[in-house]
Amino acid sequence: MYLLPLPYDTDEKRNILLAADMAELLYRPKSKAAEAFTKDLARQLTTIELRHGLRARKRSTQAYKSMLASLAAYWADLLKHANNKEALGFCYRSTKQEGYDGTLAERRQIEAVKEVWVREGLIEVIPGYRPSHDFDGQKIVGPVSSYRAQRIRAKPALLEQAAGHNITPSTISDHVEYVHAASLPVVLKKRKKSKYGPSVAGQTMAAKRDQNVLLHAEPLIRLNSYLEQQTFNLPTPPRLKRVFNNVDDHDFNWDQGGRLYAVGNDNYQNMKLERRKSILIDGEETLELDVSASHLSIYLAKVGKLERVSGDLYNVMGFSRTCIKQVVLAAFGREELPTRWARGVKDIIAEADGIAASNVPKMQLVVDALIDKYPSMKRLQESGMSWSKLQFLESKAFLSVMLKLMDEHHVPSLPVHDSLIVPKAKAELAEDLLTKAYTDQIGVAPLIKPSQK
Repeated sequence: MYLLPLPYDTDEKRNILLAADMAELLYRPKSKAAEAFTKDLARQLTTIELRHGLRARKRSTQAYKSMLASLAAYWADLLKHANNKEALGFCYRSTKQEGYDGTLAERRQIEAVKEVWVREGLIEVIPGYRPSHDFDGQKIVGPVSSYRAQRIRAKPALLEQAAGHNITPSTISDHVEYVHAASLPVVLKKRKKSKYGPSVAGQTMAAKRDQNVLLHAEPLIRLNSYLEQQTFNLPTPPRLKRVFNNVDDHDFNWDQGGRLYAVGNDNYQNMKLERRKSILIDGEETLELDVSASHLSIYLAKVGKLERVSGDLYNVMGFSRTCIKQVVLAAFGREELPTRWARGVKDIIAEADGIAASNVPKMQLVVDALIDKYPSMKRLQESGMSWSKLQFLESKAFLSVMLKLMDEHHVPSLPVHDSLIVPKAKAELAEDLLTKAYTDQIGVAPLIKPSQK
């Protein structure tokens, strides 16, 4: 499917290109077949460059080594992303110099490879673009901030050459390894302003290798290296990154966001719960432990002085759980109590509760009931407990538990924001550690149960 041509329909094409994942350029050969394939590609590249006058002479020894590393990182990503059927095998990478910082590839080497491979029909390249849409017969181009990086995918000729070395997209993990030490699993995002309130999806900033970034990257590098030593029945071995938000705020102090995200479009976090239930770690069955109403628990502990959660915090008399949860999500997302339902939310509630959208209660009635049960919600705006602060406190607790499980108990675990996947035999241990982390760091003993979301 990944070799299908892009459709002519603009919307379909846009959705496919948006489904592309980033080429990380952080893989190197680990099998003799991968090393041989890389050297074959290098010989072909040099021959073509000299034949067509793209180079006057062969590369120096140092430049050749750099070219081999760049080539290997490039073809590894192209084959890896060929598995992304939703994006028809496309991946993306910035063509700017800073886009190559912290990778195994050099920009000038990759640009030389692309020039030859496009000419030889080994790859397909879609130039970078700004999304557009039609409005009243006019083509409206998105702002500069919406710019999408160049998209690339392997063509059959490159896949056939790889297959000649018994390397295919489905066996790529047998031939290349991820170089954790070269990457920084820390992502920095600016605050994105919106008329609907603050938004999580700000623009990504380059993470420089300064003291703070390295300090926050170190535990993730250790966790990723440890996870790499385990076995999982997953399409992509799990690898984690930590995303900090609002880093352009004048008072940013590494205490906003910080959530742990799995890398890759086909990562386990993107699976439905029923699929996640079948995850095996080192051949063992797992259990996903969910901290019920995690953000509300944290807020009520910090602002309302709640010390223990004894039941479902979303249980507010007269309204469904879904109704209350959606109001709480909106309140924390906007950092103020909402006054009306956002577009589409009524449909979500109606479907969950089996009622018509017209029968969804008015927002003010739900907000009044929420305040009646939790008076501290009236102080949301002045409390300083934004969604980003709540996420940070949650992520800090989960990260500490994962590190303790790894360092002291040799137990691997996989985070899903407010839940943790662990081997079933270690579920009680993980629950105790989560309870202690929330109690010690946040001041509340949360309600923890097997995930049913």
